[in-house]
Amino acid sequence: MRRWIWIVVITLTLGIASPSFGISVYNFTSADPYTWDYQGSSNLCWAATAANMLAWSGWGMSSDSQTIFGYFQNYWPNSAWYTAGGIQWYFNGNSTVPGGDFYPTINVNQYLFTTNYLIGLQQFILAGDAVSVGVWQSLTGIGHALTVWGYETDNKGNLDGLWVTNSWSPTNPGLQLISAIWDPTIGFWRTNFWGNDTGIVSGVTALERNPASPISIPEPSILVLLGIGLTGVLIKKEMLN
Repeated sequence: MRRWIWIVVITLTLGIASPSFGISVYNFTSADPYTWDYQGSSNLCWAATAANMLAWSGWGMSSDSQTIFGYFQNYWPNSAWYTAGGIQWYFNGNSTVPGGDFYPTINVNQYLFTTNYLIGLQQFILAGDAVSVGVWQSLTGIGHALTVWGYETDNKGNLDGLWVTNSWSPTNPGLQLISAIWDPTIGFWRTNFWGNDTGIVSGVTALERNPASPISIPEPSILVLLGIGLTGVLIKKEMLN
């Protein structure tokens, strides 16, 4: 499957100098808000995250992600698994867990993408896909799934933060900003999700919007441009599956 997306590269200039600024990009609007689930005292963070992604992308049985999560709970044991596997089951079923198989004639891999690294995450957000990541206490520690709704860059354009929702809290905690800093010594992105900077963020899962569902266009946060010249350059990127 082949997709074309347009990315706006913004250059800010003031007088003679041309300083660069960080940027915030969000993948939802007030008319199409982010979704959130509470996993309770379970190990089903991956299912809560999959439910968020299915509801928001228009593939779910309901626009209420908690309803979709309840469906997962009806079939799955209280055990760890992975978000992409949950979405695959929801689309096409599997031979070990009954249920799912809502789209038996659709190959889920036409719309579902995974990578072990954060490379591509910004492009997935900009394309309007539902996105999740895994956060780990260490390279060998326990992990947790989070739904990603936006990202932050530093003043050089490098990814340095993710806007996420977390299924641990019994009340909606709202969007949370966690760090995502590349560490070349280990070849992964570090995160402060676990309360320090020794955690790892990895394992990107992205689900394209249902073609029959309205598409949200992610936009940068509001920029104050008083006295600042704005130059936009469009870059055409091809994503191949």
